[in-house]
Amino acid sequence: MTTPYELWHSPGARSLRVLWTLEELGLANQVTVHVLGFPPRVHHEEYLGINPLGSIPYFRHGEVRLSKSMAICEYLASRHQGGLDIQAHEIGYAAYRQYCYFGEATLMPPLGILVRQLLLLTEEQRSPSVMYNARQLFRDRQAPLVEVLRHQDVLAGGRFSLADISVGYALSLADSLGEQKLFVPEVANYLQRLTSRPSYVRARRHLEPQ
Repeated sequence: MTTPYELWHSPGARSLRVLWTLEELGLANQVTVHVLGFPPRVHHEEYLGINPLGSIPYFRHGEVRLSKSMAICEYLASRHQGGLDIQAHEIGYAAYRQYCYFGEATLMPPLGILVRQLLLLTEEQRSPSVMYNARQLFRDRQAPLVEVLRHQDVLAGGRFSLADISVGYALSLADSLGEQKLFVPEVANYLQRLTSRPSYVRARRHLEPQ
């Protein structure tokens, strides 16, 4: 029997958000996952015939084609009742929308710089000043999270949602880069709660290279 969803994934990439969402919704058995080395446009030239951008993730469902991780997550949450999306009539909707975008638009840019410096450049090519500025920016951008997390365990609506998946992925990326020293205590504790969720553990574990 064919599965309704297809996802192209690289371990550690933004596709982790989609895997996490699938696990939260109980849909892990309804997706075919194609695991590719990163970046796939370098290691898997044939992938460009599927996704001309060569980016990860890529998602296919019938005629639907999506390449933005949060768009895929929102698509899945809107199709399945799992409480991951907060509706306009619910308390916390504005915060939910804010933090769904915050993870990608606010936290990821300085992390993208660190990924390039730490993973794609040799030690001789790295710029200490560029890395210092990126780290300071990432630390400073945690301030809105601290304001929320001082009073509640999740970011919006009193329940775990896609907002937490969006932000949680960015924080987990910083952690995987060895940048734990950049976390303020409230954010470090929040990340520990998120990464202790069984859905997150399963999303990381069963698709990492064996």
